[in-house]
Amino acid sequence: MPRGGARPGAGRPRKLVPVDTPAPRPRFDTALDFARWALNAPDAEVPMDAKLRVAVALLREKPMPGKRAMAAEAAQDAEKGTTWERLLQN
Repeated sequence: MPRGGARPGAGRPRKLVPVDTPAPRPRFDTALDFARWALNAPDAEVPMDAKLRVAVALLREKPMPGKRAMAAEAAQDAEKGTTWERLLQN
């Protein structure tokens, strides 16, 4: 009668690796929503060349003003609502 050897089911249980299914791509109402999603999506879902095309399209669409331009724009209306408003009008 054999005493040693491997026994089925004996020992430490193996780890089960969960299989992740990719989430379905969401539907977008605007191109800007898609662009934001594409730039922040994991690399497996959107290839890098597509991300670069989206980034360039966003930059061409509406350039963001610099700090000096924003400060100059704010300075145009800075006196409104203060006591200096009457004195500065000609």
